[in-house]
Amino acid sequence: MNNTDKLKEVLNDYIQGLSDRDLVDLHREYCQAMNYGDDEIYDIETFFSDFFCDVKDVYNDVICRIDYSRFKDCDDWAKFDCRGNIVSTSIVEAWIDIDDIVDHIIENDDDLSDTDIREILDDHESADDETEDE
Repeated sequence: MNNTDKLKEVLNDYIQGLSDRDLVDLHREYCQAMNYGDDEIYDIETFFSDFFCDVKDVYNDVICRIDYSRFKDCDDWAKFDCRGNIVSTSIVEAWIDIDDIVDHIIENDDDLSDTDIREILDDHESADDETEDE
């Protein structure tokens, strides 16, 4: 196993160990870094208040955007799909490609504002430096 594969494995393990909230926050940082605003995921409890301000908005925007076969108000997470419909899930990992996030982190040396990821990257870099010195 080369050093990059080892780093991928460490980062993958770290990200898979995150709580759902921390995973969504990391995913949001990744979406912003990649300009993937349409892929952002939101906590369903604040989703409606963040996007829709008054009763008229709720009727005109929300009701028309809910895809009933894929939206459940008992789910934890919501996002807009490619057609602008609101969809939801309780399994946030289904919407997040951890491998893509790991590849972005390694290719761009981007910790996505996560201090633990920065520490992993720095430890890997110093391990590489030690290997080169030998």
